[in-house]
Amino acid sequence: MLYLFNVPDISGSGVSVNYVGVGTPGVCQNLPSFLKGFDRAQPMDGFVCIIFFDYSCTGSYIELGPKEASPAPPGRQGGGEDRDPAVIKSWKCSKLGGAGMTPAAEEDVE
Repeated sequence: MLYLFNVPDISGSGVSVNYVGVGTPGVCQNLPSFLKGFDRAQPMDGFVCIIFFDYSCTGSYIELGPKEASPAPPGRQGGGEDRDPAVIKSWKCSKLGGAGMTPAAEEDVE
């Protein structure tokens, strides 16, 4: 549901890779700890996503609409100061037009 582009390769080869995040729509997903940054994030076709700067979909966030990539422009930001999109820790996506896509949505699972 979420593409991350130009993620540094953890093998140390110096080659960047792309990461595809998958999960249940509307449910918070923590990023793996080995992901240490990326150049941009974009929802898959038919999805909207919120990316968070803290684990468990808390804290500051950036909303990404369909075909919208972060950064440039980052979308709407909430929860405080501008933060570097390369340091996100969690995310959740919903089908375009789906209900419950707020940062504190009731369908969050601990």
